[in-house]
Amino acid sequence: MAMQKSTKILIGVAGALLLITLAGLFYLAKTFVGPVVAQTREAMDAAHAFAASSDNNGCVTEARTRYKAENEVTAALKESMFLTVCLKESKPSPGFCDGNVP
Repeated sequence: MAMQKSTKILIGVAGALLLITLAGLFYLAKTFVGPVVAQTREAMDAAHAFAASSDNNGCVTEARTRYKAENEVTAALKESMFLTVCLKESKPSPGFCDGNVP
């Protein structure tokens, strides 16, 4: 059973649209993911440096200040990484986790 000409054209158009969509997604990922990863690494490096001379409370305050200073979609990701690294490496603050569920 042979396919009709219109069916072949429809399959060809669908395949072309799929290839264009995949190429567009690849371009977007390459264009935007790289800079976000670089900015996140910079935030982590800054957290290492900040944590060396701060405690847990200082990390939270600094992360909040950094987050409010930016008006970007990626700010939440960057400052989340900053806070995570900073809290792990900074000096403990007495009573920092009091009242929180373990």
